[in-house]
Amino acid sequence: MDDVDIKLRVKLISKKGVMVPDPNIFLEFDSEQKHLRIADIRMEEDQVNKGYGSIMMNAIMQLGNELNVQCITGWISQVDWDHIERLEHFYKKFGFSCEINHEIKHGTIIWKNADYIREYKI
Repeated sequence: MDDVDIKLRVKLISKKGVMVPDPNIFLEFDSEQKHLRIADIRMEEDQVNKGYGSIMMNAIMQLGNELNVQCITGWISQVDWDHIERLEHFYKKFGFSCEINHEIKHGTIIWKNADYIREYKI
């Protein structure tokens, strides 16, 4: 498999019909390094705290398992800083370590596959 961009989305369907826009996660897979990177997560504010992020994160973890990844990484940018505590809690819930720099409003996340010994730096 060559390096690929992956897009995961959750289709929300209620009694009123299909809700749009859909929550989306954009991923990049480096097949040589066995590294999955979360490039972007897009979710409307009214979709937060309803389990959609957990559904998508479970899909990421399953995909990572299927691809036998060594690590999953990503970052938290300034545009996400108004909900940094919620993001940190969310990622830690899925076993990610979070390095948060409040001074420059930037963070990195990393999940390391315990089956691999090699260290991976973001």
